[in-house]
Order: sequence, then structure tokens, then C-alpha cells
Amino acid sequence: VAMPDQFHYDVVMEALKNDQHVLCVKPLVLKYVQAVEIEKLENRRATRERDFQLALESMDKKAKDLTEAQAFDEAQKAYETGAPWMRARVAAARKDVIAGLKQKAAEWAAEQKELQQKKEAEAKARQELQAREDLRKAASEAAEAAVVGESDKAVEILGRMAADARFAPMKDKIEEAVASAKLLRATDATLVTATGVEGEGRKAVVPDGAAAAVLDTLPPVVRSIYLIRAGDPLTAQAQLKKAEGQLLGDALAARVQPSEEQRKIE
Repeated sequence: VAMPDQFHYDVVMEALKNDQHVLCVKPLVLKYVQAVEIEKLENRRATRERDFQLALESMDKKAKDLTEAQAFDEAQKAYETGAPWMRARVAAARKDVIAGLKQKAAEWAAEQKELQQKKEAEAKARQELQAREDLRKAASEAAEAAVVGESDKAVEILGRMAADARFAPMKDKIEEAVASAKLLRATDATLVTATGVEGEGRKAVVPDGAAAAVLDTLPPVVRSIYLIRAGDPLTAQAQLKKAEGQLLGDALAARVQPSEEQRKIE
């Protein structure tokens, strides 16, 4: 402050109120009471500066610990404490640090999101794999029930599969298999009535004679079941090739894989 002496007091006080360091030419002021006021204000400013530096050190330490723990959002919040005047100064003093923490927080969030998506994808893949395995087992059970003449059981098994939410992506195939099982059940009932089979023979009924002509009207999957019952797996395989990709057809095909001797005969 280098100006006429009578202006020293106002300029010095204004500078101190704005946290400025002051170098003033002599005399400092023209009145003792003004010097006392300047001293009191400077002491308060110095105290506040000391408090600020201590608070800033504490914030830095807390932010460092949180950063090492990869708690970047919390590390940013460490610089948002204190009185309004202090928060403003902290924001200015640690502008670059806070910007770096925001960047790390964004990168960390992106990494965590990617990791979570990967975990969810892996879990979904495991669930789908398990669902396919459960579906294969259930289809095999239904195929076995159909072959031994328990068409009601086959319909029941396939019906449960159609109602299971896990198999929703394959619902069309399951419903196709249900339709085949229902047709088998209806055909069995018709053949039992036509042939007059009694007792245990009513289950795995096999059309013969005039009734055998019904086979020509049946779709490959249902027809193959009657061929398997009749002990003709090779012809059944030929029918099942026409039904590749069908749930019940694939289960039947796996059931009637021919032996090496049968392959040689074929």
C-alpha cells in the first residue's frame, strides 16, 4: 500500500477482508485505534487461514484413503465439508484433484458396469445351459413314455415343460411336441378300439393288418414311435430324419441309435 497516509486504513482493511497479504509504507495508519482494528482483523484472518490449512490436510488424507479403497465418489465428498467460505476455497485449491477423482469415478463405474454385465451374461448362459439340459432330459422321459405306450404321461411331461418359464424361448418346439404326443394318444385310443387289444397290450399298441394303413397318415415323429414299438428302429430312423430339429423327434433319434451290428445290416 503506497498512497497518502489517510487512505491506508481503508485499503489495508479491505485487502485483509479479501484474504490478501499486505505490505504498507509508514505510517501504517494515523490513529492507534485503527492499528488495533487492523491487528485484530489480521489475527482472525491468520486463524482462519490456519484452520483452512488444517482442514485441507485432513480432507487430503481422507480423500487419499478413500481413493486407495477405490471409493472415488466418497473421496470427492471429502472436499465438500466445512463452512461455505471454506468449501469455495477448497474447490479452488483442489480443482485438479477433484477433477481427477471425477474421472476415476467415471472409469470405475464403467468398469463395474462392464463386470456386472459380464457376470449377468455368464449367469444367463449357465441358466440357459441348465435349461437345455433339463429340456433334453424331460424330452427323453416323454419319448420313453411314448414308446412304452404311456402317451398320457408323455403329454403330461411335455405340458409341464410348455408351462415352465425357463423354456419360454423354446415354447414353439415344446408345443409342437405336445401336439405330436396328443396325436399319439388319440391314435392309440383309436387303434385299441379297432384292434380290440386287452390288458397290458393296450399300452404299447402296434397297428397291424388293415390297421397298419394308419401309419401312412401320421407325421414322421408319431409314425416313428409305432415303428420303434414294432422293433424296426432302422425304418424309424429314416422317419426321424424327416423330423430333425423337432424336440420329440430328436429325443427319439437319440433313443434308437443303432448298434454296430445293425449298422452293418443296414
